[in-house]
Amino acid sequence: MLTALVPALILGQSGFSVTKTRVVDVKVLNVAPRSASQFVASLEDNSVRLMDAATGATLRTFTGHPQPVFGLAFNAAGTTLATGDESARIFLWDVKTGKKVKEFPRANAHTRGIVSLSFSPDGKQLASTGRDDFIIIWDVSTAKPVRKIPGDGHNVAAGTYNPKSSAFYAATLGAGLQIYNRSGWAANKVEGHGGLGTADFALNPAGTRAATGGRDNAVAVWDLTKRSRMASLKGHEDWVMRVALAPNGAYVASSSSDRTVRVWDLKSFKSVVTLADQSSVGAPVCFTADGKFLITANINDALQINAVKPAQPATAPKTPTRRRR
Repeated sequence: MLTALVPALILGQSGFSVTKTRVVDVKVLNVAPRSASQFVASLEDNSVRLMDAATGATLRTFTGHPQPVFGLAFNAAGTTLATGDESARIFLWDVKTGKKVKEFPRANAHTRGIVSLSFSPDGKQLASTGRDDFIIIWDVSTAKPVRKIPGDGHNVAAGTYNPKSSAFYAATLGAGLQIYNRSGWAANKVEGHGGLGTADFALNPAGTRAATGGRDNAVAVWDLTKRSRMASLKGHEDWVMRVALAPNGAYVASSSSDRTVRVWDLKSFKSVVTLADQSSVGAPVCFTADGKFLITANINDALQINAVKPAQPATAPKTPTRRRR
């Protein structure tokens, strides 16, 4: 493996910058944050690596999938990793030991590859979205499906639990953003991309703000408390394939098949950084949990680590002030 340091400063507005600090010579398919500067990357060789963005080091490698992995998710504690591959296999891993602890049955489950995975806030359920246009809710303790939700021909592209509620959100290419309640019924849907489809969905840790990427070449920003669109961010020249919110919710990163990754300021709703020479299929994107790094893939689909300054960590909740009697 060749790891190269490649300094390249890209300045945004108001002192915000993204610096390309490292390119790791591996073909990356998807990425997901863990804690601090750690993240996982699924690779073209079917393996998944736990890495440290600060050093570029591989901390652990998870092997055993027979086909490429696109579904990646940690439980809230970061102790369990779920992975799902193109053969519809879903594995659970102990992050500390690197050992596979569970494999979900494929009988009466997905018939095609896994697109995305998401743990419920309490970690008791895992939702998988598949290329077969189904969402399956699994009981983590028994590894059995408890609910199978059809996409009804809308082509489910990604699915995520709200970290602060029981709601589940599914981005679809045919019906926009679908919102499901705890019972698995579609409680609502929103369409922010002119009927052209929603390719990806991302939430802030507070579960109050979201972003979607669409085939209208735009990023839509949502206030989930009001279920209303706040803005439509335009600047990409082709479909927006991936989106990721900074831990503090102040910025959103989007990747497009126009070979760029853009970072948008969610106060001004303007593009403040553009990374050129990114993956032509839409680079996977994620901010690390400490808000110090943005992970992408370059034009060769190699893993690219970018430093974010100032860092954008999650804002600690305010402790209520007690009044003296």
